[in-house]
Amino acid sequence: MKKVQYALIGAGTRWTMSYSGWFEENNHLADIIAIAEPIKEKREYHAKKHNIPSEAVFESWEPMLEYLKNKDVDGVMICTSDHDHYKPAMACLEQNYHLLLEKPIAPTPQECIDIAKLAKEKDRVVLVAHVLRYTPFFNKIKSLIDTGEIGKIQAIQHTENIGSFHMAHSFVRGTWNNTKKSNPIIMSKSCHDLDILMYLTGSINCTKVAGFGSLKHFTKENAPAGAQERCTKKCSVYETCPYSIKTYLTTGGFAKSVTATGELDTLEKDLQEGPHGRCVYYCDNNVCDSMSSILELEDGVNITFSLSAFTDKINRTINIMGSHGQIRANMTDDVVELSKFGEGDGPYRNGASVLSHPSAEAVSNSKHGYAGHGGGDSRFLEDFLQATNGQGKALTTATESIQSHLIAFALEESRLTEKIIKMDEYKKRF
Repeated sequence: MKKVQYALIGAGTRWTMSYSGWFEENNHLADIIAIAEPIKEKREYHAKKHNIPSEAVFESWEPMLEYLKNKDVDGVMICTSDHDHYKPAMACLEQNYHLLLEKPIAPTPQECIDIAKLAKEKDRVVLVAHVLRYTPFFNKIKSLIDTGEIGKIQAIQHTENIGSFHMAHSFVRGTWNNTKKSNPIIMSKSCHDLDILMYLTGSINCTKVAGFGSLKHFTKENAPAGAQERCTKKCSVYETCPYSIKTYLTTGGFAKSVTATGELDTLEKDLQEGPHGRCVYYCDNNVCDSMSSILELEDGVNITFSLSAFTDKINRTINIMGSHGQIRANMTDDVVELSKFGEGDGPYRNGASVLSHPSAEAVSNSKHGYAGHGGGDSRFLEDFLQATNGQGKALTTATESIQSHLIAFALEESRLTEKIIKMDEYKKRF
């Protein structure tokens, strides 16, 4: 495999927290030859980290694309905020570049369709970062379904446990807290989950959806007595509030994504001055903190999907009920349990279970191992590397991702209008 050359538009959270480290460890396979990033600290930090020459460091993507016209470029990675995907993606495709595109594809259904359509016309790969498809965990579940171990799927129950502090960090204080600057939470957080559900069921056409949810807790009406608009030691509930910024200072966790570069030397200053130092009850957030969704597929399978902020763990659990067996799985514990009906010694002979630990079974070619979405991040990047060499599986292209994106948009409309959405009618609008 030849060494490839990529350009980067936007050194966003995923780039800083995961992708950058992977490219640093695998610089024998790929080079970052240009970067466009509006925040000076990020721009300079990543340019130095990846040995990008000064003439290839830009504040915005337009002059970078002009610069790249005379360069040998295998692909461009777009890791900007959600609302800043569409224009650079379309411009890159017009210049015939393969794309790695952070999810979601774009903030409107029509823009998502435009990108997928242009990619098809240009015969370019647009690999969307639905990294769950690359995890050993979900690949194990997929293989059990495809080999017929549980018969025909009858129903699925899937839960995304966002985690209380993750919610506060990302969707109350953080980048994805308001639909005016980002997307509804069903899209910005959970298009991952809708995509993996479509993948597991073989991308069967979804016919109807219904969404229910609201912002319940993170509002000023629920602020504890004495709470202040900035989270500081002067606040009377600083020590007892589970959402206090002391969590950043004492446990790390999300602290790296508070700072511009991912280094912690400016953490306290950034908390004092930036959005992550606000009280969670006095932010400009408007996205749901819990939501339940129902999907009906063309083959009669019903899927219920719940997302919630109010969980002690950050994980996903899934229960797949088939005509001849059942799969129960917990991603954090890395456990997939298969039960087959009519086997075992229980009173109803349903007790035969087989447990597996998919990550322990898998072998990674990356030094990055299983870090990042249960190993999905590193395998996703490896697939992009192969796809730009004409060798990859390209599991999650823009065309493949359109159905799950449209489902997410329709679920949010259903939630707001309190109506069941028929997907065929919804798609005709676009």
